[in-house]
Amino acid sequence: MSQIIIPESFSEVEILEVLEEEIKEYKNIILISGKISLEKSNHIINNISSDKNITKIWYGGECSYLNVENIIKQLEGKNYDLVIGLGGGKALDTAKVIADKLDLDIFTIPTISATCANYTALSVMYNCDGSFDSLYFMKRPPKKTFIDFNIIFNSPKKYYLAGIGDTLAKYYEVFLKTNNSNINFNSILGKKLSELCKEIILNNVESSFEELNNSFKEIVECIFITTGLVSLLVDQKYNGAIAHSICYGLTKIKSIEKTKLHGEIVGYGLLLQLLIENREKEYNKLKKMYSCIGLPVKLSQLCELKEFQLNENKVLDGIMSSPNLDELPLNVNREIFKKILYNN
Repeated sequence: MSQIIIPESFSEVEILEVLEEEIKEYKNIILISGKISLEKSNHIINNISSDKNITKIWYGGECSYLNVENIIKQLEGKNYDLVIGLGGGKALDTAKVIADKLDLDIFTIPTISATCANYTALSVMYNCDGSFDSLYFMKRPPKKTFIDFNIIFNSPKKYYLAGIGDTLAKYYEVFLKTNNSNINFNSILGKKLSELCKEIILNNVESSFEELNNSFKEIVECIFITTGLVSLLVDQKYNGAIAHSICYGLTKIKSIEKTKLHGEIVGYGLLLQLLIENREKEYNKLKKMYSCIGLPVKLSQLCELKEFQLNENKVLDGIMSSPNLDELPLNVNREIFKKILYNN
């Protein structure tokens, strides 16, 4: 049986009034958030908490199984009817896992536009040292997601750039994985929709940085909603390819894991994917755009060469063990990745 479950989405310059209405039926709420996100969004939480019992919990700084277990232990012996995830991708991913394990509805409120974690039915799990662990798949996606354009616009622009890198990769990775495949209807729909991930960004990016205008709003909704829809629609094996695999490998380098964002690394990985696919024209077009807006175009912008050399085997192991390389319609190996990383 084919089934499509998608979150209900609300996008406003100020989301508070909508959130107050949608949260009416819930009384006992778990709020899982980042520390900075909670500070920035305190006005929202304070305004909805007058007749609610809200348990506020920091997500732990990493979306890891250990942090999830610790939070669930804190919640034992009490009854809840809703989880709210507030913050960036790792905070939202942690909240989604907890909601899934407790079988509760979840609302998401992203405070940065770095990923589509607010929308999807999967969480990227990391080890406590920040290196990639695995993917966790939920029974269903978040019930509702609330996008406050004002909060997103006033967040550091590096998160917006990361979201652009991650969203562009969605189109190119889905097309690579499904190029020669006999895919089902949902995947056909997701593949077609993924074209918007590329078109909306390339058509609007140059005019989207200076003010909260329609170009900015379109890209933000593309990052949060369009990319999320593609992830929900296409078969999971098509949801990532070389770009994400390179990302998971490079996060084995501690300085990259600690200082670079997921979308920045995926965006760089996308450039290398295009080179491996021999799509030089697309590579040059994206590289030029990256350079204009501030996304990395070479390894030296992510880490020092010496550090890469010291961690080379761990990086290559991480790439080759990535589940996103499964059913790839290209022959790739350690030497290909080693050569392309050293030369770009």
